[in-house]
Amino acid sequence: IADGYEPCVFEPPDLFTESLAVGAERIAVAVDEVREATGEDRIHIVAQCDGGVATRYYLQLLAGDQKVDQVVTFVSAHHGTWLSPVGDWVTSFDALADITPGSAFLEELNGAPFPPGLMLTSIYSCNDELMLPYDTSVVDGATNVLFCDHYVKHFDPFWDPVVYERIVAALEGAGDSAPLYY
Repeated sequence: IADGYEPCVFEPPDLFTESLAVGAERIAVAVDEVREATGEDRIHIVAQCDGGVATRYYLQLLAGDQKVDQVVTFVSAHHGTWLSPVGDWVTSFDALADITPGSAFLEELNGAPFPPGLMLTSIYSCNDELMLPYDTSVVDGATNVLFCDHYVKHFDPFWDPVVYERIVAALEGAGDSAPLYY
């Protein structure tokens, strides 16, 4: 309930191992459940890594943009990461195949139109050890925020107060007017 928000934490089961399209369908169900439980017409979503990519799929391909107000993704491989083929080879996890650059999943996602009026902020870091290249998180049509001078690695955004304040700014509708570089 920090900063006036009532958080609902949802982690799709097997988000890392199953297809992100399946994760997006699970997000759709969770969003409907939260909307029904709270009576809210539109909700905010904050999603990290694969959760951000699955959320974007939900928004752009499953009409989730009609049920969501503000969206913040951070350290999400919206265009894939060069490390995922290695992880996929070792684990055979579907999600890693999905975030392999040039995958059919990413071609479909990045070929889908960005919904008009969708307020999406993508936060990423030039110091992220897992997102290669680091600008894989840039989304055309979104507000893209780069952390480079303020040192943030892949798992740091969970606890970084500057990233937190930037997320809150986006949720409050100030995503475009807040700084785009840290």
